[in-house]
Amino acid sequence: MEPSEQSIKIPVSLPYSGYGINVLLKQNDQIVLDQGDVSYKWTYNDKYINLSDTGFNSDCPYNISSPCNNLHANLQGVVPGNLEVTVNAIKNGTTIASTSLRVEVSDDSYTLEPSEQNIIFDQGTDYGVNVLFKKDGYLILDQQNVFYVWKSYNQNIVTVYDRGFENGCPYDLVAPCPNINAVLSGKNAGKTKIEVEVWIGKTLIEVTYIDVEVKGELQPVLITPKKPTLPPTIKPAQIIPEPTIQTNPNNTENIDNNYEGERLLRIEKSLAELNNKVDKQENILQKILSFFKRLFGN
Repeated sequence: MEPSEQSIKIPVSLPYSGYGINVLLKQNDQIVLDQGDVSYKWTYNDKYINLSDTGFNSDCPYNISSPCNNLHANLQGVVPGNLEVTVNAIKNGTTIASTSLRVEVSDDSYTLEPSEQNIIFDQGTDYGVNVLFKKDGYLILDQQNVFYVWKSYNQNIVTVYDRGFENGCPYDLVAPCPNINAVLSGKNAGKTKIEVEVWIGKTLIEVTYIDVEVKGELQPVLITPKKPTLPPTIKPAQIIPEPTIQTNPNNTENIDNNYEGERLLRIEKSLAELNNKVDKQENILQKILSFFKRLFGN
């Protein structure tokens, strides 16, 4: 046997409203069509709901033959809370099957609002957040029978430390004020959610969620400075000194002619070599000057 819905959420209802639910008795995974001798017992906590179990005198659902007795029930929410409804199928005084369903009764007049819906902060830091419990849009000031449950979906990213206020309550709340405040501690970079429940006594009233993103620590970027490029060293041109011509002082006849001839030849040769070296040095200097112009501009 199974209910038409395993879990339902209904509001606190007006007297003339409600929520319908059926149970399906099956055999070999097929709905039992002849249920004339079967009745159903519905068990529930009447603190949270009113339940009226009825059948169908005609036009039974699922092609079940009439009458189909009390396989159908109408639920009305009384106060917010969570409960389980159990249903037993009875034939000839014996329970032949059973099932259950979860019911949550909510009160739309209650709201739970976080001070911030989306929070972004850095890893290794803390962040404070509050929740505001309201009824009909107005903050509930007397919360002496109210408490909050804070949960982090991923404690590797964010841990939650919920606490009250030691020195006076905010928002004009009546002291002592409950744990409406929590400190979020960023452990590692990532995204997660914070869930907050508000309870009145043993009754869960409302749940809200906060999206949280923790940003990782920025890693310093090391930049290695480039070494400056030094211009090439230019060596000065070497000037070949004029050679010393030694003569034979005893051969006075040809001294003047030989000396002058040899001297002129050596001077011409030295000048040619010197001019050649100067040309080469000027060529090198022009190339270096052109290189620096391209490198640094005019």
